[in-house]
Amino acid sequence: MNSLAILLFLLLGLFGIGNSLYEDQVGKFDWREQFIGRAKVVHFERGGSKRNIFVATEANVVAALNTRSGHLTWRQIFQRGPPGYIDTLLYNNEDLISVSGGGHFLRSWEPSSGFLRWEVQTTTEMANFKVSEGDASAVFVNNDETPSVVVLAGSNLYVHSLKDGQQVWDQQLPTTTKYKWLYSDGISVYTLGLVPNSHFNLLKYSAVNGALQNKASLQAAWASLQDTSCILVSRLQFVCMDTLTNSLQVASLENINVFSTTPLKTIGLDKHGPNPTLIQLYVPSTERPEFALQLTEDHHALLKMSAGQVTLVKDLPSVWQITGSTQEGSAIVTTASWLSSTKEITFRCYKDGVELSAMKDTVTLAGDHGNPTKMSVLLIEKKSANPGYRVLLETADHALTLINQPGRIAWQREEGLASVAAIEMVELPVSDTEAKFEEEFGGKAQESIGSMFLRRLSTQFAQFQVYLAHLKRRFSHAFLQDPISIQETLKGRSALHKEGGSSDENESLTRDEFSLRKIIIVVSRSGKIFGLDSEDGSLVWTTYLSILQSSDIPGHNQVLLFVRRTTAHFPHPPQCTVTGIHKVSGNTFMYSFNPITGDSFDPVNSDHILPYRAQQASMLALADEEELKILVLLDTDNKVHVYPKQAAGILQDRASSIYIFTGNRSENSLQGYRLASTGQGSRSLSANVIWNVQLPTTDKGIVKLEAKRHTEHVHSQGRVLGDRSVLYKYLNPNLVAVATEGQDASGKGHLSIYLLDVVTGHIVFSIDHKRASSPLFLVHTENWIVYHYWNLRHRRHEMTVLELYEGKVQKNSTVFSSVDPPSAPLVLRQSYIQPSALQSMAVTRTEKGITSSNILLALQSGGILALPKRFLDPRRPLQPTSEEKEEGLIPYLPELPIQHQSIINYNQSVLGIEGLLTSPAGLESTCLLLAYGLDYYFTRVTPSNLFDVLKEDFDYTLITAVLVGLVFAAGVTRKLAANKALNHAWR
Repeated sequence: MNSLAILLFLLLGLFGIGNSLYEDQVGKFDWREQFIGRAKVVHFERGGSKRNIFVATEANVVAALNTRSGHLTWRQIFQRGPPGYIDTLLYNNEDLISVSGGGHFLRSWEPSSGFLRWEVQTTTEMANFKVSEGDASAVFVNNDETPSVVVLAGSNLYVHSLKDGQQVWDQQLPTTTKYKWLYSDGISVYTLGLVPNSHFNLLKYSAVNGALQNKASLQAAWASLQDTSCILVSRLQFVCMDTLTNSLQVASLENINVFSTTPLKTIGLDKHGPNPTLIQLYVPSTERPEFALQLTEDHHALLKMSAGQVTLVKDLPSVWQITGSTQEGSAIVTTASWLSSTKEITFRCYKDGVELSAMKDTVTLAGDHGNPTKMSVLLIEKKSANPGYRVLLETADHALTLINQPGRIAWQREEGLASVAAIEMVELPVSDTEAKFEEEFGGKAQESIGSMFLRRLSTQFAQFQVYLAHLKRRFSHAFLQDPISIQETLKGRSALHKEGGSSDENESLTRDEFSLRKIIIVVSRSGKIFGLDSEDGSLVWTTYLSILQSSDIPGHNQVLLFVRRTTAHFPHPPQCTVTGIHKVSGNTFMYSFNPITGDSFDPVNSDHILPYRAQQASMLALADEEELKILVLLDTDNKVHVYPKQAAGILQDRASSIYIFTGNRSENSLQGYRLASTGQGSRSLSANVIWNVQLPTTDKGIVKLEAKRHTEHVHSQGRVLGDRSVLYKYLNPNLVAVATEGQDASGKGHLSIYLLDVVTGHIVFSIDHKRASSPLFLVHTENWIVYHYWNLRHRRHEMTVLELYEGKVQKNSTVFSSVDPPSAPLVLRQSYIQPSALQSMAVTRTEKGITSSNILLALQSGGILALPKRFLDPRRPLQPTSEEKEEGLIPYLPELPIQHQSIINYNQSVLGIEGLLTSPAGLESTCLLLAYGLDYYFTRVTPSNLFDVLKEDFDYTLITAVLVGLVFAAGVTRKLAANKALNHAWR
């Protein structure tokens, strides 16, 4: 009994230390969406009731998608950068093998659950990774005794057992040859390499022990690594495309002597592009002789190997994609034709070169997705003569679409959202009723008082009708409809939004009372623009710009998104402008659109291409007659351009007060310009160089350049100390933080931080961290900078804070001038230990800047930590004095705390985060946060709690009863007092 009582006491004690959310709070103010990125390798799960699609993506992700819903069954995310680059993904109905890191990592996954069976490193030495090369390949060795997998990584062959990953044998290949092709028939392992413009080398090893069985050389002076396309066809047939003679070269791996040449003209293929590419339709182990040749982007040819000769099976013009698939001995070739005018994709199937008319289907894709870029087909056995099929289609915007026969779209995933080039939040417009009030202030001057009065009555009557309709919907939803369960919430509110789960969700996008609902504008690196509803993450509109070019490296994007006019300027609609690089010409591309509807503001026939390439684009605080902010572009010839051209006259008188700057990442240099007026007209502005700053040369150059947001508000100009004096902030709006990384003379890494005034080029402050390296994350706002880095000496993550002050005397309390700045600022600094690695970092922003700031840290573990800025105060003392205690300073501790109650996304882990976007709401206490990357997570952050809003559990019934009681008591008391006074008067 005593032991039972002690156990019960311990169990009861655990309840006091648990923190949790109520079920109805999950998903109420937040939502999460998970993505996988652009697909690279796709395999359909086969056999029985298995319903998964295995995908390896360019975002270093291996995942399984459910074929019914498109939701993630499981997902594994590898490390960022080249070490996590997935070279290939193999599947043989039982084993799922991933090869990553240039062949360095070999992993086996449980197909149904995604659990890791085993993991091995093929070598202990990491190679020099280059993401674009992808020089590692792998194939299964179908040996009944010891099934294994062989990996070709650079100049090495590794064979590992499928059972436990143990290495069976390995071979070092000659480094003088670039080995790229790999094949195994279960008995032997063949690998082919190329000496450019010379010959191919063939090495044949025993699959059991790695013994060399054959070595041969094949002359090929026409072959090069970049332009020559080669594939393995059927069994031991090697086919290459010779672009010099426009012919196909064929050789047998069994009897390799010379290539046999088949000119394209002899098989009826006269018309082709400059670089025809061979496409492997079937893996060589299937012994299928068909393969394809891509002549142009939309022209393919189906070819066949017959007795060592190439023959044309069928010419396929207007075909964008072609693939082959097998099912119980039946082989089908599927093609996809695409019409951009109607956005229709037509699928045709061929068996032995004969089209199967019963398997032809046409699908119309909703929205603009671009042309098909990848296609995978699964054949399904049916009772009819022809099998059914299922197609997973990837389009140019990186979207994945599953199409079931006959031509029915099962689901679609917008994977372009996983690669963000630019992102912003825009306020929604007011409702139609509120817009009528705005119209009253823009009425005609000669309008009579009577007409204005009638308009006001009609407007208020319409507002009353809207309120009654809102009350009706609210009561009907509360009493007649069932609440949404937590399971439905976790499945995604966006699906309910698209299906029209309630009448409120079907209403047009309008601003709520506290501007908590906004439109999220995302420009992806695929060239697609998305408009997302911040309430639930659902798609409002999309626009695909196929000619917009963007860098594939996060943080090095060449796309800018400007919010040139918000919804505050009624009746003018809001407007955003995207600037980037045109894919073909390389000139600047510019596109303007309405962020609420996605409609373009440019003329219908506009090509959006400017006749120059801009090296810098800046949005000024000046606006034209239509309240549009003016853009200034500086091209590569240092010529100034104004957008729109009609606004050039506005800058004539103010040109001398406008400064712009450029930065060269690789050369570690920055250059400042000042505009000057040279006359009248659109080309009357010039840019004069006024300063140059050459930072110390490093191998990595500038890794981070962070300026203040032009929309931020600073509420207080100073900081009140414990002795009642004021320490005034150094508030330089032209201050930019520049971070460089490199190595010193001894080969040890270091980080340098420079605070630069971009008007004068003056370096206000600089600091160098010895034995430190990236990843570097930095935020810059008000008078302080916080940055996170890796300490190489102590092997830990650290955070440093810099705070700049003018001192206890302020030079100018109204305006700051970089030309006449105050004396060198007082810089307070301190470093802290951060226990966890980060994915990204940001700071909360509120409407007036009154609320305390939180540093938002996206942890590698998947949590988002809201760390109060007071923990990163450089004035934290070791032993606080009475004045410091009165000021509220926390005693200094080197390690920053990670409190679990400060993880604002509770158990909704977010991974693969590329950035954190914060935006102020209409409430001063509230900041809107969007974490974006592979995962999207949106929520509200309240650094100082909801000090300007009543709590949700506020007891309205009690306060109403109290007020009614007080009114009643006041009336009774008044009556009693009057009677008493009357009785007293009669005495």
